Amino acid sequence: MRCTSNCSANRASGRRCWRRTQGGATFEDILFPRNPIHEHACRLARFLTHLKCEDVPSDLLHTAKLVTLDTIGCIVAGTCTTLGEEILAAYGDGPQQNVCSVAGTALRLGPSLAAKVNG
Repeated sequence: MRCTSNCSANRASGRRCWRRTQGGATFEDILFPRNPIHEHACRLARFLTHLKCEDVPSDLLHTAKLVTLDTIGCIVAGTCTTLGEEILAAYGDGPQQNVCSVAGTALRLGPSLAAKVNG
């Protein structure tokens, strides 16, 4: 397998380079793994990749929008609970990276912490 980028450091350390040409991993291999254990996830990913908004029945789309708004509302309301305030206090004292918002607050954290705090 030939690497298309200058990644001699990766080869020297034994790490795999994510940029491969023929014979190596491609983005499709990553999105649609060929291992049988991933078959159901692969089918779902293919379906969602080709899904268009026009193909979704309007009542289902309306319900999905309501569920999404309800989820956001629950996340924001959770910041006012005792547990929510404790979580915000625990993560809010660290360095603010101004990358991702924490719903319902002015707090901004790095992506992984924001995902954790936002639930």
